[in-house]
Amino acid sequence: MHRTMINIVSASLIFLTTVMPVFAQTPSPSGQSFGAKLDKELQHFKEKGAKGYLIWQYSGDQNNPLGDTDKYSIFRQNLGDPGNPTTICGGMKKWAGQFEFLGYNVYSLGNGRGGPLSSGQIADHLNSLKACGTNVVRVFISRSCPGNVPECVNRMLAGAGAAGVKLILTVGDFANGGGGFPKLSRDQVAAWYGGGYKSSAYPQILAQTIQASRGNGNLYGIEPANEPHCYDDASAVAGYNQWARSGLGQVKGAGIGNAGLGQMGNNPRSSCDGPNTNLIPGNKQAGASMVSSHYYSEDERAQADIAADKVNAAGMKFYIGEAPLAGFLSTSCGEEEWGCKVSFGEVLDNTAGTAPWRVHDVTNTKPTTGSIITTQGIDIDESKLFLDVKELYGDNVPFADFTKDDTKLSEALDPRIKESLIPAALHKEVAYPNQQVDTAE
Repeated sequence: MHRTMINIVSASLIFLTTVMPVFAQTPSPSGQSFGAKLDKELQHFKEKGAKGYLIWQYSGDQNNPLGDTDKYSIFRQNLGDPGNPTTICGGMKKWAGQFEFLGYNVYSLGNGRGGPLSSGQIADHLNSLKACGTNVVRVFISRSCPGNVPECVNRMLAGAGAAGVKLILTVGDFANGGGGFPKLSRDQVAAWYGGGYKSSAYPQILAQTIQASRGNGNLYGIEPANEPHCYDDASAVAGYNQWARSGLGQVKGAGIGNAGLGQMGNNPRSSCDGPNTNLIPGNKQAGASMVSSHYYSEDERAQADIAADKVNAAGMKFYIGEAPLAGFLSTSCGEEEWGCKVSFGEVLDNTAGTAPWRVHDVTNTKPTTGSIITTQGIDIDESKLFLDVKELYGDNVPFADFTKDDTKLSEALDPRIKESLIPAALHKEVAYPNQQVDTAE
């Protein structure tokens, strides 16, 4: 998962508070209202040669959810009639036999709000998904197994076996921190991948996960981390490739054939996993047998298309590791559009602070003044803020908290995504005549 909830309030300074994940109940899709859109996505990526497609995320029963929920959460009640192909459940069943694997991400399968889930409780959740065509579920060791990793892995795999589902075990979590991975800023990635990780808890957690799951028929594969990348730091690529080769070597050395890095593969500026940068050479060097892309917007989806073509041409297995069904497939921007998008490089002045104005500068004219003001609880894109502010202002960024070497900014933000998704109702009138609201195309 790579969406974080942050609050920015500033006239000239930027302050950030990370809230991950949110526990408040958010509006969820009906099985039928999103089934038709899911059908189009599955058809599209089937045509792109994807071998698997995993939705973000299933969160259990709406009245008694699993440990973590967010605005993308789909609950058991949302799945719909398995016999109706226009529902989520029916749509998944329709396509199940046409993909090698199809299913969901479950962020905290092994650990609910009340503590560890038994194998029977795990099987109960997975049975609901199995009835809807699911045969593989991607789970996070960092959230599912906060205690005894081997015991937790065995418990989850037992539950999966009882339901007739296989698991992808994702170990470290670059995007959110966990599983031995800290939240890394841009100026930390080179040292971390270059060997810093060896003194963390990560190698032990990876080794425990591999040892507990090797030879288990209910395991589909292992990803050493979730969304590992290195921002746009080209100096980190060599260390990153070495880290990847070491991790996947351990996975494959244990006889686990499906070994992938769990990458986003959706940001053209990402030095370590961009579709046109290191995605193919890095995975080839590491010996990956499967390569993922994650998408949460139209632009990321376009990058996933590029990744699919390149991965397939390289002879590796391509799959969509994360794609949300709820939260961004809003019809408020148009019947066939993918939700409202926001470009952050061209945020205009909003000194009144009454609502977030996000606009696209169609004339490429720099705002002469500006402050970024949002309301808490809006899911925004950190990378656009980081990358486009640099493009617009260079070393003369007109915000006191942006230093020349970007130290403060890189510590606070995780620039991974190109576009952000904001509810259409939050878009306000355009503040400048030559600029317009940037919504989905």
